[in-house]
This record gives sequence, structure tokens and C-alpha cells, in this order.
Amino acid sequence: MVTAVNANGESNESNQVSATPQVAPLPAGYVIQGGLIWMPVTLNFNWADANAYCTNTTINGRAGWRLPTLTEAYAFSASFFSIGGFRNSLWTSPYMPYIWTSTPASVGSHYFADIVIGVGGSFDARDVNQFGVTCVL
Repeated sequence: MVTAVNANGESNESNQVSATPQVAPLPAGYVIQGGLIWMPVTLNFNWADANAYCTNTTINGRAGWRLPTLTEAYAFSASFFSIGGFRNSLWTSPYMPYIWTSTPASVGSHYFADIVIGVGGSFDARDVNQFGVTCVL
């Protein structure tokens, strides 16, 4: 409810209304799993470019994307694989099954995860290598 004020005083309250903000639906292939939105793997970048892409992207008005952590990638792999998600979704790409994570391994390298095997596998890779990219929000 709102009121207006002018030199003659304050008006009566308006009728009460309510509204629910609407967020645009996610594009096909995006998955909500483990409390995160996962973008399908459609890109193949080195780590710096992958990180920059996720950090700077806005999808359907949603900003704040990032690379998943290694732990998140493991959990996603196990839960999504167990329901047949990889076999029955748009999550097929020439850049699968390996994706970059935000988890550092050593100076100049990060872990990438094998997200298709269903139990989680990871490897230390130099940041100049190229792997698939999925961003999470």
C-alpha cells in the first residue's frame, strides 16, 4: 500500500497489491543439482579463460557465475550420474567428460574433474591445458 503527500496533506492508502518477481527460465540443458545451477559443457578453454568466462558471464539476467570447486564437481557427478542424467540430457559435448574446477593444485595448475564416471576422478593439470567449462551459480 502507498500514500501520497502534497500541500493538502496525505492521501488515503491505495489498495493492497502483491507481486512475485519472475526470473527468466534457464536455457535448455541447464541443470539444478546440489543447490547450484550448472551450465552445460559447451566450451573448451585454458583455466584462465575458463575462469574469466564464468566470472564475466550473465545468463538470462543472472550474474555471479563461477567455476565449480572440485568437491562440487564430485558431488554433481555422483548425483547426476546416478539418475542417468548424462545419458538423458544435453550434457554431451566433445569437451566432456573433463571440466576445470576452481580448486588449485599447485602454482600454475588447477584440478580438472572427470564428471561422467559417476564417482569423481580428478587430475592436476597445468593451467595452459584446455578442458571443458561449466559455470555454476
